[in-house]
Amino acid sequence: MQQLHDRDRGIPPARPPDEEGTAVHKIAYALIGIGAVVLVVWGVKEFFTDPGVDLLIRIAVAAVALGLLILIGVVVRDRVRASKSDKFKGVQR
Repeated sequence: MQQLHDRDRGIPPARPPDEEGTAVHKIAYALIGIGAVVLVVWGVKEFFTDPGVDLLIRIAVAAVALGLLILIGVVVRDRVRASKSDKFKGVQR
């Protein structure tokens, strides 16, 4: 049985996003990121300065957060190193 391609079914080819749309998306992501960072910094400040939170809990939360940051840093470093020697860097999917 013969398979039909998109062009045979009358479906127009996908067009690349316009420059204006991608700029708006970048602005939106930047605003979301800035807002998230502000909320996280405020929450961390409030958590660590709250006298009602036990010192042991503060130390445990700080240890978990530090461990996650170290793991994220290791992953990013490994990905950067791997991308430098990637044989298929220029191949499109």
